[in-house]
Amino acid sequence: MVRRLTIAILVAGATTVLVAPSAEARSRTFRAKPSGITCVAQQVGEPTATLRCDLPFLGRRAVFLRQQGKAQIKAVPRLLHPPHPATLGRGHDARYGAFTCTSLRTGVTCRAGNGHGFTVGRSFQLTY
Repeated sequence: MVRRLTIAILVAGATTVLVAPSAEARSRTFRAKPSGITCVAQQVGEPTATLRCDLPFLGRRAVFLRQQGKAQIKAVPRLLHPPHPATLGRGHDARYGAFTCTSLRTGVTCRAGNGHGFTVGRSFQLTY
């Protein structure tokens, strides 16, 4: 159950509604094109933020990157299937809180502000 806080403020006769961040606002999902790798950045804007990118071509495995430490490839119980992920087109990059990701023809590269990151695709998986 997601709880939202709504505050109404009357300013000069106009009503402004402010909505506090919900769980969805702290999570950003995208699919890198053309590789089809699906990623989710969780707890965006918080010190415990984590980026997960599923690697279905390796079975049930995903690469994880936190704001601190080296990226790691781990087994996962199931792959992500978000309903409407944003698209990160080839050659484009986007920032998701502390993470910056770039879609490549052959995969995706993501980095954290600490210099660690990963480049993954069907034929290679590099974590640093």
